[in-house]
Amino acid sequence: MELVKKLSKCIDKVVRPATYPVAVKLLDNAELPQKAVFPVNNFGNRLALCQGLGIARRFGMTIAFGPEDHQCPPILMSLGLKPVAETWKEGGMCYPFYAETPEIGAALNEQHLPRMDRPKDCHVLLAPLDRAQFIPDVVLIYGNSAQLHRLVMAVNYKTGKPITAVLTERMGCIRAIVLAMQSNDYQVSIPGSGERALAFCGEDEIVFAVPQAKFEEICSGLEGTQKAGGLRYPTIYPALLKSALFPSKFDPVMEELGIK
Repeated sequence: MELVKKLSKCIDKVVRPATYPVAVKLLDNAELPQKAVFPVNNFGNRLALCQGLGIARRFGMTIAFGPEDHQCPPILMSLGLKPVAETWKEGGMCYPFYAETPEIGAALNEQHLPRMDRPKDCHVLLAPLDRAQFIPDVVLIYGNSAQLHRLVMAVNYKTGKPITAVLTERMGCIRAIVLAMQSNDYQVSIPGSGERALAFCGEDEIVFAVPQAKFEEICSGLEGTQKAGGLRYPTIYPALLKSALFPSKFDPVMEELGIK
């Protein structure tokens, strides 16, 4: 837990995201390590997982999804809580909105849905990172391109390697979580259509996923680059220290005032 607290402070100080980073944990039973609200029990209806992420990062609440709390079909299929629907295999939910033909829709559905085989009582626990009383499987950080640059810089500083991203416009939330867990590596994801339409995800936001295996590395990289004095967030503009350039039409007045 000490490392989790350190990571939270590091992200807050160096990356300065506008919303809470979200701690995510998959549990194979209902014995949650801390109190949480449930969509059905507490709000009276099922929610999409992206809405739960929005609740955690904007309201600062801890929320848990049991199998009966999910409204989003891809989440149920991705976690293995439900079998892959035949209509999904035929391109359903993709064609005609996101694919030109049913065949393209079927290919996108097949290729872009990450799969896990979790027990049928699997729970997804979400909490603001600084309030999490558990060790997350993954931490999701939402930020703009400059904040993402700051995170990538930290990884490059420690590893000397680039981050490879496979981008798709759908299922961004579950892809970030599952692929980070499966690969034990960082993931960069574009928030999908659902997250933007249902969960109020910002137009400029990108998701950076940090798996548990990388908590120490990302902390060290953020601290190291901050101490080294390289580019920071908010961005530092050295040009602010230089004399301003004005149009030549300003010259007569500036010369008269003795500042040219």
